[in-house]
Amino acid sequence: YQRRVHGILNAADENNDGLITSQELAAAVERQPSLKERLNVLAVNLAFQPENRFLGDKGTEYEIQERLDSIANNIDKNHDGYFSAEELKTMSPSAKNSLEKIGIHVHV
Repeated sequence: YQRRVHGILNAADENNDGLITSQELAAAVERQPSLKERLNVLAVNLAFQPENRFLGDKGTEYEIQERLDSIANNIDKNHDGYFSAEELKTMSPSAKNSLEKIGIHVHV
């Protein structure tokens, strides 16, 4: 997973300063359109990490975790703990709607 993140960062960081400006990111997506999909997949995976959860949701931490686990089980077909672009593309409309309701928008 970390290799994927580093690959995305390296593709966008034109001057190799370890930072990505909005201009670098826009240029990277223009040069490599598949990068946009990879960034969207990364965003969804990051949203499911405990430290990045949507905090404005109603319910206790336990209730939020139960909902996320239920959604994840429906999307993560190979049960590796991460969502691939293919899994996100083929998720059911109800799973996509559930993600939207908790503030996670999928654009792949």
